[in-house]
Amino acid sequence: MKYLKRRSLDNSLIDLLPDRVQGKKVEIELAPIPPFTKFYGVLRSKGGSGEMHLLRKLANELLVQNKKVFVCYKTYFEMEEFVGFEKRINLPSPLNRLIEINDLTSSEGAAINLDWTKVERVNQLFAAIKDVENCAVIFTVGTASGSPIGKRATQLSRFCEKVFVSVDSHVENSFLPARWLLSIENIDLSKFDFCWWHKINSRHLLRIFSAEELGRHSTEQLIKKILQAVNLKHDPLLIKA
Repeated sequence: MKYLKRRSLDNSLIDLLPDRVQGKKVEIELAPIPPFTKFYGVLRSKGGSGEMHLLRKLANELLVQNKKVFVCYKTYFEMEEFVGFEKRINLPSPLNRLIEINDLTSSEGAAINLDWTKVERVNQLFAAIKDVENCAVIFTVGTASGSPIGKRATQLSRFCEKVFVSVDSHVENSFLPARWLLSIENIDLSKFDFCWWHKINSRHLLRIFSAEELGRHSTEQLIKKILQAVNLKHDPLLIKA
């Protein structure tokens, strides 16, 4: 009895198989950015550097412009967890409500669980929001957001108009990661604003520096610039008119 010799696929035939069959990692492309929505990112250089204060300030500025605002948290919150978290950060209504992404179009603004480090989840958001007019989306982490700042900054720079990085000028482990961002290749640093908080007595002063200013001045020079504005009654706006 003769046995048929089993033939193996040669290289040319293997190359015809889809990447997922070959075991190769398939990179998902970012969908077109929705035209009616402004996208912003809020990151912190380390824990306690003022990220939540920055998030609240940005949200208030956008709401004053009558924008329909959504905050996308990378951290996944169960409803009970979110209630406790929201009590601490105290965002304005309607951003103190947690909704599902499928309910986005029928909402006037809210918080959403969305792991924006994954392109497929960002694409899901883009599809849900593409026809919503006069809208703004803020991407942030929520908790445990001190690292990896480089990876997160690179991802947000792909689709955000501006990325705001909070920095505590009193803490070396805060401004060093912020400066390290300047060395990342293939990232549009013109999109980044570095928001330095400097505490004097019970008052927290905020000043905003571009990547160019951050690279040109020492930390001592930046703090001096902050102190020169100590008599200003209002913090600078994050969103320029």
